[in-house]
Amino acid sequence: MFALAPSKKFPPGKGKPGAREVFVSYMEEFRRTLKTDGRIIITLPSEQDYLKLFSDETGENQYTVTSTSREGCVFYSPPLEKIRTLLTDAGFSVDRVMIYEIGDEKGEETLEDRFSNYVFVCSPKRD
Repeated sequence: MFALAPSKKFPPGKGKPGAREVFVSYMEEFRRTLKTDGRIIITLPSEQDYLKLFSDETGENQYTVTSTSREGCVFYSPPLEKIRTLLTDAGFSVDRVMIYEIGDEKGEETLEDRFSNYVFVCSPKRD
């Protein structure tokens, strides 16, 4: 999930928390500061994640959580192919994509709600 908000120390771009512009600005900054042989792991809720079930879509792929535990949290979570495109446009090579799921639909006894996240392993594009 991408739920970081700009701070006074690091205002990477314009836009509201959870907006595409903020996501892209942060990804570009991560790429800029990542060593050339470095890797970054990025997770974002999939379409089946409980956060999306307990959120209102308040913009294009922008969600505001309505559940008590994370009430008011704003996050950006586009579909899988859109995420790939944004990461590539931000200067990353998407090395691997996985999905991580845990929760009641798989018979887990410890979690009531389902977590379902895309996991991206990325490296800076080589010129």
